[in-house]
Amino acid sequence: MFRRSFLKLGTHCTSLLAFESASPTLVAFLENIAPQGREPDWDALRRQLLLDPKLIYLNSASIGCTPKSFLEQIHSAAWELERNPFENVWRDGMVREVDVVRERVATHWGAKPEEIALTENTTVGIAAVMSGIAWKAGDEVLLTNHEHLTCLAVMKYFSKKFGLQLRFVDIPTQPFSSDELLQRIDPQVTPRTKLWCCSHIDSFSGSRFPIAAISKRMRERGILSLCDGAQSLGAVDFKIPELDVDAFAASGHKWLFGPKGTGLLYLSQRAQAAIQPLCVDWNFAALTPCTGTRNCASLLAWKWILELQQAFGPHNIEARVKHLTRTVFDEVTRRTNLQPLIFTARDQIESGIVAFRLGSADVNWKVAQRLAEEFHIEIKPLPPTCELDAGVSPHSVDYNALRVSPHVFNNEQDIAAMVEGLLQVLKDKGKG
Repeated sequence: MFRRSFLKLGTHCTSLLAFESASPTLVAFLENIAPQGREPDWDALRRQLLLDPKLIYLNSASIGCTPKSFLEQIHSAAWELERNPFENVWRDGMVREVDVVRERVATHWGAKPEEIALTENTTVGIAAVMSGIAWKAGDEVLLTNHEHLTCLAVMKYFSKKFGLQLRFVDIPTQPFSSDELLQRIDPQVTPRTKLWCCSHIDSFSGSRFPIAAISKRMRERGILSLCDGAQSLGAVDFKIPELDVDAFAASGHKWLFGPKGTGLLYLSQRAQAAIQPLCVDWNFAALTPCTGTRNCASLLAWKWILELQQAFGPHNIEARVKHLTRTVFDEVTRRTNLQPLIFTARDQIESGIVAFRLGSADVNWKVAQRLAEEFHIEIKPLPPTCELDAGVSPHSVDYNALRVSPHVFNNEQDIAAMVEGLLQVLKDKGKG
């Protein structure tokens, strides 16, 4: 019954009425959050989250929230799976529904099904790409000095394993144009450069990098391109092929409201001969002998992730996220003396991330800790860049900054409370 009802589904939330296994709360939720012809009901989504009522959560760029109706649905699917584990996982049961979902994930982001694999998170996808390249000692990987810690960890591992050289492009701390960034990249490219890896959205400052322009230039030189999409998938309205990259890895647990342990990997058809990860060696199906047994109930969460995307609309989500982020920018710069990291103009904000430098006497993690403990406000103290070891070149830049990343369920009251708490903490530190 589970399989038959699932295959009746379309791509819109009203089709859930045909899904006999869908919980009533999930059906009602997806029917009501975006009434036809009206503004999406962001508060309805907020009410679906299990956040502590006292907590103001402004840290979706680190790890996101999952609606309770999604969790109920995953729980229900897990019970169904256990009614006949072999049938549901390996023979002809739930695994078939997961592959239908995987194909819809591909369609939603403009890819082909044979270019999309479901993974656990962005790091797993990056590691899969690195494991699928035929490396030789002395090959070089080109990165920016703003890549995420977990991406750097993967790169350091493979550099040690295969004798690779990691080269870094310094990201300027002042605003920069696409041309200026390309001018910084070009001198770092050598005949040994085999892979370029860059975030779509910089997790430190929220800057959007000109990925398509960089990828085109790299491809002209025979260099593969890998994009970390952890901070863009779900927050920015785009299709993956528009980036013109060879590989793209992202997570479902940040901006997409998916459960922890959901990710995707895109490998463009043109690059599949050069990048051959073990996880897709058999084919791009959700389960193969190379993937082994997986939690099909959790993988099905991609179905409800897409339903939520369809209900709200990716363009509306991006517009809401940008509006709230710009509100953060406006209020912090208006009411404090903190300066934004890289940004100097409001119209440069292109994502759900904005960060502010603290004075040299302040320690960002202590400020964030006080905001969390005393004011129940969750934001992110930024770590240094390139922080894996002291010997990395360029040396770490210790950004003594706080990052704020609002999502669509936040509102202006959350932002006002955050600014008030920040003002109080900074005032107290000034007295100390």
